[in-house]
Amino acid sequence: MTTTSKNIELIVKQWTSFDLKTIQHELDATTTEIASRADESDQSRRKLVELSRDFKKNTNEVSCYTILILIDH
Repeated sequence: MTTTSKNIELIVKQWTSFDLKTIQHELDATTTEIASRADESDQSRRKLVELSRDFKKNTNEVSCYTILILIDH
């Protein structure tokens, strides 16, 4: 058997043992999970922005300064 024939045989064996359907399923599941986490992150960020705006509206400057000092420590 020539080197080229051996290489082709090795490539065919590796390709047939490569379980593409399982890998595609795993990648699809991972992609779905990442997209879900990204959506959750966006929702959390929007909620934080909303709460920060409400906080700024409902507190005076002195209270804000006092709270910021407490948060830093």
